[in-house]
Amino acid sequence: MVEWTKHPENPVLGPGYCRQALFDCCVIPDENGLHMWLSWRDLHSIAYSKSEDGIHWTGPRIVIEPHSTIEWERDEVNRPCVLKIGRTWHMFYTGQNLVNRRSGIGLATSRDGLRWERQGSNPVLEPEGGWEKSSIMCPHVLYEEGKFCMWYSGGEMYEPDAIGYAESDDGVHWHRAPSNPVLRPASGWEFARVAAACVLPRENDHLAFYIGFAEGFESSSIGMARSEDGIHDWKRFPRNPIISRGPPGDWDDCNVYKPYVIHFNGLWYLWYNASRRSDRREQIGLATTREIDF
Repeated sequence: MVEWTKHPENPVLGPGYCRQALFDCCVIPDENGLHMWLSWRDLHSIAYSKSEDGIHWTGPRIVIEPHSTIEWERDEVNRPCVLKIGRTWHMFYTGQNLVNRRSGIGLATSRDGLRWERQGSNPVLEPEGGWEKSSIMCPHVLYEEGKFCMWYSGGEMYEPDAIGYAESDDGVHWHRAPSNPVLRPASGWEFARVAAACVLPRENDHLAFYIGFAEGFESSSIGMARSEDGIHDWKRFPRNPIISRGPPGDWDDCNVYKPYVIHFNGLWYLWYNASRRSDRREQIGLATTREIDF
């Protein structure tokens, strides 16, 4: 049995940079190291940081701020998912209007991952009511066989309720799966809601890492599930959750949130954000494992 081990230097990003939260990150490796795009709640913006080892990160710098004249994202931008197709970086991100209590998903592109241009002034995906209510967020996007595949979360503005799926030929026009939501809350540790999937394609299936909430918006942990096509018949890992809250007094003793997973230097790296009970401050930590036995 292989367990995930929290890094002894946790949190790896947060101290000295935030009073409220650094949260919900995306990490992409290339020949120049590791690139992280993350949410910075203090500044309502999306930031960038870089690392050689996944543990020690440069100070975050803002790369996208809310746009005051774009109604749907005028208050907050956050929860980025970044992928590179050819020479172009694509960022799918959440925009929020706190007055209207709506969240949607937008698209920006870049040549260097630092200077971003929005692709239009409208969201590429916005809530349609029903299970999505008035809020969709937390996009995770893959580019497979010439199409964009998105797993997103919908429901409550504060924390979503379930996970949906959509596909697009161009990243702008999306078609939702008829079976949405494709991943719903189950029992026990994820009884109340599930959200924020990070999906890894494998040879014979898709593996999702996601948040489960046991009590309303509280008691959250991270688990795994797998599906042959990434849409239907998700099977839970029998030893879920794989990452849980730390002991009282630790930086992650309140809630554990959004995972992002890559294979790097012979290990599986899982970055996650977590909060502490004393002040609800969120920071980013790291856990690793040698192999995923699922």
